[in-house]
Amino acid sequence: MSLFPLASLVPVARPRCLVPERRAGAGHGGARLSEAEGEPRTGRVESAASIAAAQMRANVRSYNAEEEKALRVCRIEFAPYPSGKYNKLEGEDGPGRVAAYEQCRKDLPALSSWSDDEIEATFTYMQSTPSELLFNSPIGPFLVLSGLSIWRDGMAAWGIPPCKTYLDLCEALPTFQLNVMGS
Repeated sequence: MSLFPLASLVPVARPRCLVPERRAGAGHGGARLSEAEGEPRTGRVESAASIAAAQMRANVRSYNAEEEKALRVCRIEFAPYPSGKYNKLEGEDGPGRVAAYEQCRKDLPALSSWSDDEIEATFTYMQSTPSELLFNSPIGPFLVLSGLSIWRDGMAAWGIPPCKTYLDLCEALPTFQLNVMGS
């Protein structure tokens, strides 16, 4: 009898990756200890990005149906590509950002009582709807073009025949051949 099955039941001790304790504000790329004052120190260090994400998550607000509709418009208008109305105003942090959020509150009265950070955090953490994914992202055109290609040419690996085998209309569609080697 082999000992391999028994050996696989024994838990393997994994060495802990110890992060040396650092003093808050001691440089190290802006990292700081994750514990608040008075809590035991475990040596866990958080990056500036994780701190910013936690602060943004803390600004997320609950919303009603009218505010949700306005937030979805905001998310589209603050999008970088294609550049939305508020994104063109915003630019980087500074007066452009303030002007963009002021214009957003003027255009969408449901968000008039919201702060800049609350608007940004809430629309950032909103779940996308299937229609947003299909119509406001590159995945929609990709699925449509892929579906048309599979329908027209078939897919032998999945046993999908080309439409020419079951539809007379497909005989009239042009066929494109890719000449790779120049022959």
